[in-house]
Amino acid sequence: MASRVTARRALVVLAVLVAALCTHCAADNVTDTIAFLRGLQTVFPDYLAATSSNDTDYCNWEWATANSVVCQASTGLNILVRDGTVAASSQLPEVTGDDVVAASIVLDVASGGPLTLPASWSRLSQLVHLYLYNGFAGTLPAAWGRLPALRMLQLQGNALTGTLPAAWASLSSIMALRLYDNALSGTLPAAWASFSSPMILDLHNNQLTGSLPAEWSALRLVLFNVSGNHFCGCEPDSWKAVPVLHNAVKDMPVAWANCSTANSCTYPDVTPSNAAGSPAGCALAAVVAAAVLACLATA
Repeated sequence: MASRVTARRALVVLAVLVAALCTHCAADNVTDTIAFLRGLQTVFPDYLAATSSNDTDYCNWEWATANSVVCQASTGLNILVRDGTVAASSQLPEVTGDDVVAASIVLDVASGGPLTLPASWSRLSQLVHLYLYNGFAGTLPAAWGRLPALRMLQLQGNALTGTLPAAWASLSSIMALRLYDNALSGTLPAAWASFSSPMILDLHNNQLTGSLPAEWSALRLVLFNVSGNHFCGCEPDSWKAVPVLHNAVKDMPVAWANCSTANSCTYPDVTPSNAAGSPAGCALAAVVAAAVLACLATA
């Protein structure tokens, strides 16, 4: 009998603890999400103006622009800014908590900016779709590789620079990655071969270089585009057996019959005949010295 009473008391205590935990989680959701929304309002004050935003239930807020923020109980917030004007000296808000309820974010900039990509957005654990168009610059945050639910990432048509983060290989849910029409540089990360879902990978019109990674033949690609870049070397044999890969590069120098020489990834070192101290080098130095002396004489 005593053991049953003890068990019942333990269940009651457990129920109270669970209820308290759930209340705490719900409070964090509200606090973190409201902070994120208010941060976005400072960036797009006209488009995301809320006519009533004092309610702690952000689903009850009334927005000046229809459908700019849609609250769906099953998936979370869908945030949409179309042809938005960025407020002067503003940047995207940092995410300071792990409980922002945002499933989809679409930010299309018409004027203002540029905006940079916050590494702290890696804490948007429920984010499925992220589309950022036209008004963004800076580098790709490696930390975004920790976005567990992200399926669609579209960053095309911006002024993004830097390299493709190898850490994005950890995007376990990714199905579409569109980074075209930017100024991204560096090589194609071999680590991206670990993307496991059938996917769209569009990297055309950037400044990517280096050789094509043979490991990418393991990718399950639905669409693939790397045109408008500057790859060297030859198409890997493993790509030739994958139509979507081979067709994407068959008209590039990497597919030339003499690609190993005409499109080599090696560059000649400075030879002794061109080095300082050689006859050619001395002659050039003499010309430069004469020009300097002439300038001094006329000064």
